[in-house]
Order: sequence, then structure tokens, then C-alpha cells
Amino acid sequence: MPPISVYASIADLDAAVNPSALAGVSQAVKQRALVRATGDINSYLPKTYVLPLTEVGPVTTGHCVALAVMYALGGRGYNPEGGGDPFIERMYERAISWLKEVAKGLATPDVTDSRQAVDGVPQIQPIVTSSSQRGFRAPETTAREPFQGD
Repeated sequence: MPPISVYASIADLDAAVNPSALAGVSQAVKQRALVRATGDINSYLPKTYVLPLTEVGPVTTGHCVALAVMYALGGRGYNPEGGGDPFIERMYERAISWLKEVAKGLATPDVTDSRQAVDGVPQIQPIVTSSSQRGFRAPETTAREPFQGD
């Protein structure tokens, strides 16, 4: 599968909040917000996942949207007394909290990374190395001398 450049679409973004919340926000601003949100998600993944991702599920898409909504609305301003703004802020905070859990290994995102390949054959092979022998004897050795490691 080809790598994914953004983890949600403008349609996902528009469907996540009341249409009036994004009224006046251009398609270009929405796309930049999605790119930024995807970059944020990627910044929490490299210790466990091989980037770029080739597939994301609805949970990761939802968190990408939560981040992107906040970024898209950044130019409009934030009004805590506004009807939907506290909800948008909670979505954003929840997404960041989830990403921190992912980074700590406490949550598992619904993603496929670049390790996965067609027909289940990994694209990236692990490198296995070994140090020099440490003085172990074969099982048939009966000598009782103490171990003399490196």
C-alpha cells in the first residue's frame, strides 16, 4: 500500500463539527490543518511504528480531525463562551492525551505502518547481531573450572 500523506479528509473535518463552526474557513486552511495534525500524530509514533503509515483506522482519523479542527479555527479565534468551542477544545485535549498514551505504549492506534507489506511479507527486515562467544562450553564438557568470561 502507498503511504498516506494525511490521516483524515476535508469531508471528515467538515462532518466532525457543526457546519457553522467552519463557515468561512477556506479549503486550503482546512488542508493545512489536516497536514499539521498528521504531522503531530507522526511525532508520537516513531518509537513503535515505522513511518510513513500505509493505513489508518477510524480512531486515528478521529483524533487527526480533533487536532485539525482546532488548528483550522485558530485564525477565527477561540471564544470560551461560544456554544461549540469548549467541545472543540475537549476534543483537542482528548486527542493529545491519547497520543501521549500511544507514545508510552498504553494505547494502540489502529494503523498499519511501513513494516507491513503485501501478503504479510515485511518490507523491513530486522537486523540481528551477536557478540563474540562468552566462554560457554558445549553440554558434553565435564570440566568443573569456573566460568572465565570476556
